[in-house]
Amino acid sequence: MRLRNPCSKAALSAATVTLTLIFLLLLVGAAASLGDDKHVEDDETCDEGIDPATEGDSDSSIVDFIDPSILEDDELLDDIRSQLVKGKLVVIRNAFQTEFAEYVQSVLLGNDIDWKHKRNNSLQSLPEQFYQSQLTKDIRGVFNSDKTKNFMTKFLNSDVTNEIARSTTMIWDLSSENWSREFGGAFYWGNARIPDGGYFDPMFNTLLLFNPSETTKYMFTPVLRNAVGRRFAVNAKYTSRDDMSYSVKRPIEEMYGDVASYNLLNSREASWIVHVMDPNDAAEPKRRQKLRDLKTSVRDNYLDPIDDTIFIINDREGGQVEQETAVEQMSKANLTSDSSVLDFLDPTILEDETLLDEISQSLQSGNLVVLRRAFKESFAQYAWSAMNTNNTTWRMGGAFPSFVNKSSEELQSVYGVINHAKTAIFLESLSGRACSRPYTEALFWGKGSHNNPHSDYGPSKRKAQRSLGFLWYLTKDWYPGYGGSLVWHGAKKAREAYVHPEWNTVFLFLPTISSSVHTVTYVEERSNGKLQSIVTWCRADEKDSPVANLDQLVKLAKTGDFAKMSLAQANWLAYEMDTTSMAEDSEIKGLVQNVRRYLDAFDNSAYMIE
Repeated sequence: MRLRNPCSKAALSAATVTLTLIFLLLLVGAAASLGDDKHVEDDETCDEGIDPATEGDSDSSIVDFIDPSILEDDELLDDIRSQLVKGKLVVIRNAFQTEFAEYVQSVLLGNDIDWKHKRNNSLQSLPEQFYQSQLTKDIRGVFNSDKTKNFMTKFLNSDVTNEIARSTTMIWDLSSENWSREFGGAFYWGNARIPDGGYFDPMFNTLLLFNPSETTKYMFTPVLRNAVGRRFAVNAKYTSRDDMSYSVKRPIEEMYGDVASYNLLNSREASWIVHVMDPNDAAEPKRRQKLRDLKTSVRDNYLDPIDDTIFIINDREGGQVEQETAVEQMSKANLTSDSSVLDFLDPTILEDETLLDEISQSLQSGNLVVLRRAFKESFAQYAWSAMNTNNTTWRMGGAFPSFVNKSSEELQSVYGVINHAKTAIFLESLSGRACSRPYTEALFWGKGSHNNPHSDYGPSKRKAQRSLGFLWYLTKDWYPGYGGSLVWHGAKKAREAYVHPEWNTVFLFLPTISSSVHTVTYVEERSNGKLQSIVTWCRADEKDSPVANLDQLVKLAKTGDFAKMSLAQANWLAYEMDTTSMAEDSEIKGLVQNVRRYLDAFDNSAYMIE
């Protein structure tokens, strides 16, 4: 296939292609240089000076520029189509012919792109770092041409237009060559099983494809202030027109016979099944029941899934005191060397055995537990004051939160309450995990702070294994648009994954390989106030109670619920336990293999084409 002139024009009135740039230099006064920045020399194919606005081949499409080795491999195309239908991310390195990719990048680096700062409160955007523009008409025409749409229609087995619901999203990475992974701007696939499997660092001429659904989750990680170069991405959304009249005359219970097949549904058909379809229109009683089951399943597993991965405890009666001055609140705290969280946790929590059981079950199921108004107001005010006295100094942390460098006596007394032996026993009873050596520190999330997707599964900075996370937010006058939200990636729907920091709120979770993946979003430059928290890590090793010996570990492992183990316990069972006396025990050998597979979790949520 001969590469057509990459400066050519391909006109189409509909503009479904947008271009995005993650670029932080505006924050240090470089906004005016966006269009004047030094850029790469024009590609040789453009040296003839052809004006794309007046000359060129209007029939150009992505088919003319995709790497021929992809287009000529029918088996590979079938694999890509199959992986998309399964809801996976498809990643194609060197996707387009190099001359075309270099030409498009040169246009982005030139003066013809009118970058506009995208400022909104969208949960997945980074307003302070995010710029957007329409592509130039010639490039836009390539992605919008009828020939491109015909190709996508054939490729996706659906009619691609600008109407109804998106069917496939295409993100084309055109970052500059001097972009380093340390600068950030990585694409993170939130449907990955383990954190490491979700990161895709910026790489020139890499194409990302996926079929968006109600459960699709993705993000771009924030860009650091010292970033050099440009992080470009061309984002094309191809949509499917669905003009058919839905009816139970079609065997839809067979077409969508399992949850995995729901990725074939577009939003209109899913909505019809849940809200319009009448199973009684079917003639046979058995089929009516199948249609009822389908209706319920599509609602609960796809269109409006029941999400129990975040357990928020909010509306409780009582337990709060009237607002008073800081001095009065501090005098009411009545701290002693024997004080624990049992003395200051809201009584409406401690006195509700049913609620405590629900918290325990939710934690041990791998969910995030959120306690609003967690502590008595007097203690919360005391802790906040202790973090904001002149005797407390902070060590700045760059893109990450700042840690307390020197604690006041008052703050140390707060640590003592959380680290008390009675507190550890209480947390062990909730979590089912050992909490023998808690470690507590105060954090201040300054402007630009963030924490990329991670699970906290493994050793802490103090080397012992983390067994329970206890995050207490003490933030006043903070708004969701300021950032700093915790994103729980286990949530079934993206919009329900965001838990915003509020005053006197505690987050609890058990670190595991996959179920505890979370992010702290970028704290915006326009934010006011202080995003502060006190973080406690319960820590445990393989010999710590309540899972303390071989019999208990084996019993736990046999249930298959390996997430209840600390990393050290799982490692010991899989690799360090002496099995010489168990050589003939096939059950034990199988158990060891299962734990090893759990530890070496393979993430196949993305399909890579190198």
